Amino acid sequence: MKRLFLLVAVAISAVALRAEGVKFEANVTEPGQLLTVIGDNVDKIDTLVVKGPVNKDDFATMWHECFYGKLTVIDLKEAQIEGQRIPDYAFYNSKSQIVENKTIHLKLRKIVLPDNLQEIGSLAFCRTELESLELPSGLKTISNSAFLRCYSLTGNVVLPEGLTTLERGCFQDCHELQGVEFPSTLKSIGNAAFYQTAIKSVILPEGVEQLGTEVFAGSQEIEEAVIPGTLKEVGYAIFGTCTAMKKLTLGEGLETVPEGLASDCIALEEVKFPSTIKEIGKEAFYNCDKLINVDIPEGVTTIDDIAFYNCDFEKIVIPSTVLYLGKNSFYTSTLKAIYSKAAFAPLCGGNDDINAMGGTPFGAISVETPIYIPIGSKANYQATAGWNRFTNFIETNDFSGVVSADLPASRAYWKDGSLVVECAGADVDKCEIYTLDGRLAASVSIGMGATEVALPRGSYIVRMGNEVLKIK
Repeated sequence: MKRLFLLVAVAISAVALRAEGVKFEANVTEPGQLLTVIGDNVDKIDTLVVKGPVNKDDFATMWHECFYGKLTVIDLKEAQIEGQRIPDYAFYNSKSQIVENKTIHLKLRKIVLPDNLQEIGSLAFCRTELESLELPSGLKTISNSAFLRCYSLTGNVVLPEGLTTLERGCFQDCHELQGVEFPSTLKSIGNAAFYQTAIKSVILPEGVEQLGTEVFAGSQEIEEAVIPGTLKEVGYAIFGTCTAMKKLTLGEGLETVPEGLASDCIALEEVKFPSTIKEIGKEAFYNCDKLINVDIPEGVTTIDDIAFYNCDFEKIVIPSTVLYLGKNSFYTSTLKAIYSKAAFAPLCGGNDDINAMGGTPFGAISVETPIYIPIGSKANYQATAGWNRFTNFIETNDFSGVVSADLPASRAYWKDGSLVVECAGADVDKCEIYTLDGRLAASVSIGMGATEVALPRGSYIVRMGNEVLKIK
């Protein structure tokens, strides 16, 4: 009876073939039947519709028809795929497709997938001639190199809501892929997932937690990118050598600018930092020579080695919170002025060819370059390696974030032999007092109003929050 049913199915399919010429509808009742159902029509079909259960063996049949036959279009809309997963290497066979170190691309131009599919396996469609891609609504994961080097894949790919994982290299070297819409459910993108594509814009949603190394690197059509503040693990050079990118926005909540983030992005003109940033990583904006101005927010404590190397700044403004500047972090030949809001000179990463005691973050610029610093901090800067090679320090109140007429009027003064500090900032609970050579003389808890501090009379630098005062 079972054999009779199969013969009837074959007959029905054959009628479809005669009616359509090269289109074949395969109605299978059990996994592994596809080759039997197709029968002698294997070399005639260019469009195959499969209905019923299919497994790895059936995918091997489909690959065989594409490689040795005329098959270019496959419709699996009504197929029940084993495990709801396209098998690894479903449409890629390196033993047959690589001949004398040259790879033959599979002639598959179009694939229709069932809605309940949850995963596309590793290298499943690697080196096929797919021209467009519509992904099913149930998809959760696209595995390693699933669409690697699909050179004919063009237009936009919409990743469905519910998808959480894009593994390494999944769309790598899809040179004609022009756009990707990312779902709000996405959590991770693996190494080089979109390496060397033609994507023009990258808007990653809040909720993404992991980005691998060089995820979008070498994609030379990207003009704008937004990365979320929810990132927890980030690899190197996410947008490295994206030579058309002009604007980059980093989401609120992000605390570290990843290493090499936009290195060699030679068209980059604008970077928007969130208020939450604490550290700018090594090579983050290396060789971005069109980046001539950045607004680094208060709260940043570390700007690492060659972070802004060869950016053509004419001036830089260093926040009051910065504690460390890495080797050549602002290396440039165009720098005409430095504004450091830090009351105490940030430590500088080593650069022995400049100064045996320590380096300069600014390259071999003139020692007479004007350096604007808070009033009362000149002696400390002159004594700090990396700063002590400069000769033109200018003490000023004329920059915001350190001392500004717009800030609340906190005060420090002597009264009856005691130092009195008055803090006008409601959110400041500590006062630090330093000698002019940078030694901490006292640290006291304060509130709104006046607080007396027992210190020998002399000259001190008083810091309350972002306000810095000098008292004699």
